[in-house]
Amino acid sequence: MGLHRLDRDELCSILSLYHLDGLEDWAELPSGTEHLVYTIQVSGRRYLLRFSAHRRFADMVFEKELLSHLRRLGLPVPRVVENVASGSFTPWSARGRYVSLFEDTGGRRLGLFELRTRHARAIGDFLGRMHRAGETFAEDRAIPPVTEALAAAWTRVERGLSRPKVRAVVGESVAVFERELRDQERRRFSPPRTLVHGDLFVGSARFEGDQLVGVLDFANAGIGRATWDLAMAVNAWCWEPSVRQKGGPAGAFGLAKVRGLLSAYEAVRPLSAFEARELALDLRLAPLFYGLVRVAEHEVGRSRRPYRDHRHFVARLDALAGDGATTLVERAMVASEKV
Repeated sequence: MGLHRLDRDELCSILSLYHLDGLEDWAELPSGTEHLVYTIQVSGRRYLLRFSAHRRFADMVFEKELLSHLRRLGLPVPRVVENVASGSFTPWSARGRYVSLFEDTGGRRLGLFELRTRHARAIGDFLGRMHRAGETFAEDRAIPPVTEALAAAWTRVERGLSRPKVRAVVGESVAVFERELRDQERRRFSPPRTLVHGDLFVGSARFEGDQLVGVLDFANAGIGRATWDLAMAVNAWCWEPSVRQKGGPAGAFGLAKVRGLLSAYEAVRPLSAFEARELALDLRLAPLFYGLVRVAEHEVGRSRRPYRDHRHFVARLDALAGDGATTLVERAMVASEKV
């Protein structure tokens, strides 16, 4: 069952708990099944209001402390607005649901065909600074290993393949995912050791011109593996979709974008040789994970999330097949040394 959408009266009631009156405008933003996010305008000022379900209070406290820490270090993240009781998270309903209010950072979300190397460079700089910020952050919140969610998604997909209609639609894609899954199962993952965003996709960043003015969506942040965070960002910010379809979504990784992202990152936090090898493996793990999740949600189940074609991730895996991921990282890092 999805979250209840908030109407104007409910939004006004919530805002009154923050001494904010005179709601002028609001709009719901794309989000997942665990959150509703609204952009709110009150007396000419803009805010982001998040309505969350199934979140532990300790996780929300971690998020607040994290944002405060990153702001002190000068990173472009939103400020949490306190309510009338000087609290950061407001209970709303008896079913464990909370409201959080943030100051809007300004800027706008970019479209996929707007992404340029300068944007990837800004994301690399942000991630490098955030990963370094973990060195001076005392709080601890370990992110569950991606392998757990991956195994759950694969189990669900395997069951779904028993249905002929599902097998006819996704059988070819699942074969690609399964080959990569078997390769990834042989890995031995290093322990989490850095502060990661965990969700830095294109929709999580706001730009004014070429300047990164806001990074949002810290609900999944915590202590995790730096290369997994980087791999998700490269897959999101450095993939160049093709207007030509080859039986489905197609494209390629833009070397200039990968080089820009990694060079900006390494200017802040250089990668070790071990991490460079892990990054190549995680570049393949990311489309495997998100591709299988999309199949499980949309082709096997009936997710409430906006539909996303799992074949986008098949295309990425095809581009990284064989030594493709290692070659991409090596070429990007060799080139970045010359910048």
